[in-house]
This record gives sequence, C-alpha cells and structure tokens, in this order.
Amino acid sequence: VTQWLVLSGSIETPRVDIYSIPEISDEESEDDQNEDLFNLRFVNLQTAISDIEVFISNSDETFNEAVLVTGLQSYALSNNYKFDEDQYKVYITASGSADVLFTSEEINYAYGGQYLISIRENQGVGGSPFVIDNISNSSITQYDASESQANVTVYNGLDINDLLPNYNASINIEVAGVTTIPNITDLAYGQFTDAYQIDSGDYKFTISNAENDAVLLNNRALSMP
Repeated sequence: VTQWLVLSGSIETPRVDIYSIPEISDEESEDDQNEDLFNLRFVNLQTAISDIEVFISNSDETFNEAVLVTGLQSYALSNNYKFDEDQYKVYITASGSADVLFTSEEINYAYGGQYLISIRENQGVGGSPFVIDNISNSSITQYDASESQANVTVYNGLDINDLLPNYNASINIEVAGVTTIPNITDLAYGQFTDAYQIDSGDYKFTISNAENDAVLLNNRALSMP
C-alpha cells in the first residue's frame, strides 16, 4: 500500500489528507496478462465545485466521444480503472452538466504501471477553474486546460552596455500578430508593463531602441504555452 499525503489549504487553516493506494501487480489477473494496460485513479483536491465528473477520450477525439469515468466529491479518491496504453484527453464538468470546464492537452501513457490524476483549483491565468497533475512513481506533470490563455508582463532588464553604444536604456517592443498586446513604447530600464492576456502559441517579437528605433532583436520567436 502506498500512503499519499496531501497538504492543502493555507498556513492559517491547513488541511492534511492521507490516501491509501493499494499496490497493483502487473500480473494481478489472467485477463491483464499479455495486454498493454495501465492503472489510473483520480482525486479531487478542489472545493470550488464540490461535485464533478471526469471523462476521458482518445487524443484524436472530442468530448462528444468521451466516456464518463467517475464522479468525485471534494477530497474523494476514485476507484482504480484500467486503460490501454495510448494517448488520452481528460475532461471535467460539474456533476450532471454537459458544460466542459476543463479539457486537457494530450497525455501520453506509453508504459504500464499506476498513475494518479489530481484535480486542483487553477490559481493562475486561463479560463478554466482547474489544472490537473499526472502523477507516477517517478514524476509529476501539470496539465493546464488546452485552450488556456497566457498572461504576459514585459520587464526591461537591458542595462546600458558598451556593446550597445546607441542604446539609451529604454526600448520599444512589437509583438507580431497580437492585438491584445499594444505596441510597447519607451519602456525604461527596470520597469514593468501591465499584464496582457494572449492565446497560447508561438509569436514573434521585435525590440528596438526607443531613442532612435535601432533594432536590437528582430522577429525573435517566443513560445507562450
């Protein structure tokens, strides 16, 4: 049995939960032999929506093809489920609702073994109230909602340097193909811009000297996951 300890809440009002997860042998039953299967459980560690339902589909399918795996109340641990080793997407709704509140990116289960998906409240940016962690015995990977937006703040940390004789410590920045980030002008050294939300993806940005428009970086690729 694996004892899994979860510390949640805040410093003022901490909460500790201990979950007992039975070890499952690769040869637990004759039906599992000669099949490429993995074991998966879910735990609901958020309280914003106390009753949720979890669905799963193949990575090339949509929610319309997804199957209901389990319903979970807050801090509940699901039963164990077996799936073929493959790539999947996870969906979360409020109990009894068809409104999808979370759609994961593709999760690759290439090996057998035991996995646990924890469902947490999203404390960051993006439109979904949830994030999930895919937990194995060797790693933890966080998955945000597949259509979450990125939150961008620009900071000018480029100080005056002898290698930039024409630089006066303030910059202009242009991000190609983005309407939610205006052209940033005269951003002084040590200063931040406001925060901007953009769709996740890859962008190109150009930085120039604010005094004379001399280009310092041109069409540099920037990934916003």
